[in-house]
Amino acid sequence: YTANAMVVWDLPDESARIQGERLAREAGVTLCYLRPRRLPDWRYNLFCMVHGRERGEVERLVADMAGRLGLDSVPRALLFSTHCFKQCGARYAEALIDATDRSIVNSLQGGFPVCDEPYREVAARLGITESALLERIGRMLRTGVLTRFGPMFQAERMGGAFVLAALAAPEADFERIAALVNAHAEVAHNYRREHALNMWFVLATETPAGIAAALARIERDTGLKVYAFPKEREFFVGMRLAA
Repeated sequence: YTANAMVVWDLPDESARIQGERLAREAGVTLCYLRPRRLPDWRYNLFCMVHGRERGEVERLVADMAGRLGLDSVPRALLFSTHCFKQCGARYAEALIDATDRSIVNSLQGGFPVCDEPYREVAARLGITESALLERIGRMLRTGVLTRFGPMFQAERMGGAFVLAALAAPEADFERIAALVNAHAEVAHNYRREHALNMWFVLATETPAGIAAALARIERDTGLKVYAFPKEREFFVGMRLAA
């Protein structure tokens, strides 16, 4: 999967929630959020993520969705990522995994059981031994096929907070700005995207008050304005990538 686009829509406020629910049901959408506009610099209020094996596939998926949902006339933008500076997620190396490894990756995305002996249950389902399953997961982590294996926690229910943020980094100074942003422990993801706001990152803090403090530190360190896009409504989160 080489094409990763944040697709943003400028929808009338009165219809954004309805269209968000509809977009969230689309098979190609992995995330869908309602976020605030930042006028005059940012007009869009509905954000979703679409992934594909190449850029044209994503463009076709988005055009098809827009046509079927009556969104052809709605202003939209596709912000393809061109570089990942920091991210927790999976990457698949073709030469390092076999059919059993692929079965493990595909079956455990959202399907890990909660019970006394979860690895034994998964191994039985896959037709391998528990020790073989543990060895394979460990090997995929060591070789970088998987960057992490574990649960995803809802930080907000634990008292924490997330926010999507963006800034416009001068092209000649992009790498230095990226290093300054990534140096903050609160930055979980950081992507370069095709837009005047070309650096997009996610902040995660232990308390909601920590977000404002982190944003202020990043603005101080970079000397650039940071645009915050807190989640107003979550429609869908469910990313699965087939190995």
